[in-house]
Amino acid sequence: MQPKQVYGLGGAGKAYFVLAQAPASGAIIVVADEDELPWWRDNLSALGRFFSDTVVCPFPAADKFARLYSLAVISVAPRAIILASPESLASKTLSPESLQRQTIRFEAGRSCHLQEITGALARNGYAREEFVEEEGHFSRRGEILDIWAVGQPSPWRIVFNYDTVESIRRFDVTTQRSEEFISAATVLPADEIAETTLYGYLPPETPLFVDVDTSLVPDLHLYNSLTVHTPLEHGNDAFDAGFRPFIRWAGNFPLFLDEYRKFSGRGFTTVIFCANRGEQERLEDLFAENRWHGNIPEMVIGTLQDGFFSETEKRAFFAAQEILYRRRPVHFPQSKAGRRLEGLWEISPGDYVVHDKYGIGRYRGLKRIMRQEQESEYLAVEYKGGDKLYVPLDDFRIVKKYVGLEGKRPRLYSLDTAGWEKAKKRAKESAEKLAKELLVLYAARQKTPGWQYPQQTLWEKELADSFSYTETEDQRHAIEEVMSDLEQPRPMERLVCGDVGFGKTEVALRAAFIAVIGGKQVAILAPTTLLAEQHYQTLVDRFGKWPVRIAEMSRFRSSKEIKIALDGLEAGTVDIVVGTHKLLSPDVKYKRLGLLVIDEEHRFGVRHKEAIKAMRAEVDVLTLTATPIPRTLGMALEGLRDLSVIATAPQRRLAIKTFVRSEGNSVIREAVLRELK
Repeated sequence: MQPKQVYGLGGAGKAYFVLAQAPASGAIIVVADEDELPWWRDNLSALGRFFSDTVVCPFPAADKFARLYSLAVISVAPRAIILASPESLASKTLSPESLQRQTIRFEAGRSCHLQEITGALARNGYAREEFVEEEGHFSRRGEILDIWAVGQPSPWRIVFNYDTVESIRRFDVTTQRSEEFISAATVLPADEIAETTLYGYLPPETPLFVDVDTSLVPDLHLYNSLTVHTPLEHGNDAFDAGFRPFIRWAGNFPLFLDEYRKFSGRGFTTVIFCANRGEQERLEDLFAENRWHGNIPEMVIGTLQDGFFSETEKRAFFAAQEILYRRRPVHFPQSKAGRRLEGLWEISPGDYVVHDKYGIGRYRGLKRIMRQEQESEYLAVEYKGGDKLYVPLDDFRIVKKYVGLEGKRPRLYSLDTAGWEKAKKRAKESAEKLAKELLVLYAARQKTPGWQYPQQTLWEKELADSFSYTETEDQRHAIEEVMSDLEQPRPMERLVCGDVGFGKTEVALRAAFIAVIGGKQVAILAPTTLLAEQHYQTLVDRFGKWPVRIAEMSRFRSSKEIKIALDGLEAGTVDIVVGTHKLLSPDVKYKRLGLLVIDEEHRFGVRHKEAIKAMRAEVDVLTLTATPIPRTLGMALEGLRDLSVIATAPQRRLAIKTFVRSEGNSVIREAVLRELK
């Protein structure tokens, strides 16, 4: 049948819509990208309190253990809402019969043949290890069986008395210490056999709610389906569900109360979802502080990502994070405990190191030395003339890895400390001179009233939603900090540090968009023509649907194009300019420059940095770097600049695969060139 099209599903309204429309047999939600699964899981779980016996089951293609655990839940849940992607929907898995046959159950006091159990675990996909350190592992030591079962947050320790289960306890994987007793434990299989698909576990009338292009869903015509995404263009037969989103109140509680008055006393069910008890108590205090005498909405613990309301349903559901915070609060992912690495992992033989007293030398590895009839290990550091310094291993922290300009080899110092002391004195004097200059500059910036940009607009939210990837927690945190800086009445001075490909450019794009909406011009300074061109193309792609005028100034542009860009900047008709050092020329004049973005500042020369210093006197400055020089990083750590670190790599959707045949080196060269291209 032809899928029914639905729009008007703002905020988390589409999660509520699915819960309200899904039959007692449950439903499948098909999402475009598995990065969206946490959003669906959180909202469905929070709203599930209004729909009895509902269980949310993520079914990701990339996580075999999560799929197997969800299959076990689906088998017993009265009403399962399953989250899947087109890929996981079509993937093969165990049949219900095989899942039941391969599941092992332990109960305290029950007979169980330990030797047979260990063989069954190996056949079911569990890896036998010396110590259990992650899901899917088991180990046996005499009559003790440790196992980290699929879908469990921590492992179990099962103690046998001959062939009888004496006790079952959870244990901490880090300390290996046993914790609370449990009476029974169910161990699901850890491997799949290609026998059936997800549909083998569901009644034939189970509907699909499709939040992706329907052409991507296999055999969609066979199912009773609904599309739950909001189409940009919908047909005449499309249905308006009537769920509308809220804007974020960003800590402005009186503004929230103005919105809440629209629903209070009109028969609406009003609920505020709080992530924890602390948020709930804070909201209760705010109602009291603002002398609110009307009905207070019900407050429940649950992670609702985006609030929404419906006139037809007479419901208004608010997310506490939209009321309390300027931007979405950061939740760091919980990682499984493991063994911590310790030792001299930072340096390898041949690395340059710095000794507090003797200066720069070269690390030559560990050496065992007999002293006073006792053999000990020392760090061997080579200095000028081949002299060696041996540092006791217990004092290894006085030796640090050398950090300097990339590609520049430092000179080795002599063990005669006079040279090193002179170098430290010169560095101190230079640092004091630089500090005085910077203090004058930053004091002037602190006294200068900055442009205070408006808080989040609908356009900004639309831009964020258009990002084709899910932000990492670090990236989201950096965006929140930059947005908060722009809302302050003082000029921004922030350094965003992160490796190549970690998402620094997206942080700059969000800031540039806010500046343009606020009526200011943006200059983006890149060290190379190629990088400037990449930034320009990214801006054009992301800002194409909005009336933002973008220009580029580099050697890729003709003299005529650069002249047009210069005139536009001076007249104010160009909103964003991207360029190399050409932006630092005296003939570049801005009508209302508000934001300067500097990509890899350390790659500009002294003359260019003087021009940058002149530009940054009164504007917001955002610096991006993958390899901060010590001075830049030091300024951030000392508080002269605010610092955001993006240390989490984004999840790659598809791994790069290089296939090399055996015909010879030419084939290898072609394969490498193909990947580079």
